Amino acid sequence: MSYCVGSVVARPLVGPVKPLALTMVQAAIGGAALLVLSLVLEPVSRDTLDAFLTPAAIGSLLFLLLLGTIVAYTIYLVLLREWGTMRAGLYAFVSPIIALGTGAWLFGEAIGWLEIGGAALMLVAAAMALLRPWEERPT
Repeated sequence: MSYCVGSVVARPLVGPVKPLALTMVQAAIGGAALLVLSLVLEPVSRDTLDAFLTPAAIGSLLFLLLLGTIVAYTIYLVLLREWGTMRAGLYAFVSPIIALGTGAWLFGEAIGWLEIGGAALMLVAAAMALLRPWEERPT
């Protein structure tokens, strides 16, 4: 629900503020808030800190920071500005398909008929929402 409200509230900001700048501000505020919450609510030990300094953990964090936050959210904000809230929200139908393909490509995860059927269903749902032939369109 917060993500939906944030999308509606952020749309007017995307015009005067560049999407990349808006992404950076939101990520910095969200990251700081999550850091404070995790320090207050979760036990932090030397082992926890050592786990963050492994190459796998650093690589994962960098990947999520660069692609999962900066690139993906900036693209989302551009779509929000250009397409509107409802159509930009359709990324939720497409991103699991990208994750499915990426998992198969990079990690050799198996894709069966169930996954293919689910992906096809999601694409059909996104196409139906985008095309909406039952509504009149301006000529």
